[in-house]
Amino acid sequence: MPDPRAETILEAAIRLGRTGGASSDAVLWALTASEVVVLTPSGATPTPENLAPLVVRRDDSTFLAVFTHVDRVSAELAVDRVPVSIPAALLVRGSDAHVGIVVNPGSAGFEIPPAGLGAFRAALWGSTAPTRYFVRQLVRDGVLLPFALLRRTVSGGRPVDEVLRDVDVWAPDSSSSVDKAVRMPLESDLEEISAEQAAQVQQMVAERSYRPLTKD
Repeated sequence: MPDPRAETILEAAIRLGRTGGASSDAVLWALTASEVVVLTPSGATPTPENLAPLVVRRDDSTFLAVFTHVDRVSAELAVDRVPVSIPAALLVRGSDAHVGIVVNPGSAGFEIPPAGLGAFRAALWGSTAPTRYFVRQLVRDGVLLPFALLRRTVSGGRPVDEVLRDVDVWAPDSSSSVDKAVRMPLESDLEEISAEQAAQVQQMVAERSYRPLTKD
């Protein structure tokens, strides 16, 4: 019979947190410093751009599901998904303001609600975040051209999603396209692009002339 594996630092922190031996912030620090396992849809090569971790919902809250080790993943949750190991800091820092994190759902885990995660993120990295840009492209005469430019900024610790209507004229993203692109990138028709590429699109809008985006 194989020896039981050693407890990870994150698992130890969660155990202490559940018994009052560690504060919630201590568990969050351990999470941020750890590698975790997420479940991403099978059939696609996971990349930072298309990673779509399993999401669970409780009441009116949404949580990204992460696991301290692959042996914590139940067979039920793993259906049509594959485990991928990533730094938890990527999720803590990059997750939507309305999304929390649940560690080891279905077992002795730890849940961080959206508000708590946002407060920790603001204390650790500040309430500001770089603007994220997204483009929707269409094929015209056999050429892939940008069709719409959208962006996500942060104001007061909350995301503000907008779509470019004209040169330097932004309007609210009423269709929630950006939110879907952030939470479910594999199901979105938007592609995240750099600030430099976004500037290219804005220049095209000013010129009323469209051409393929160039890579950075």
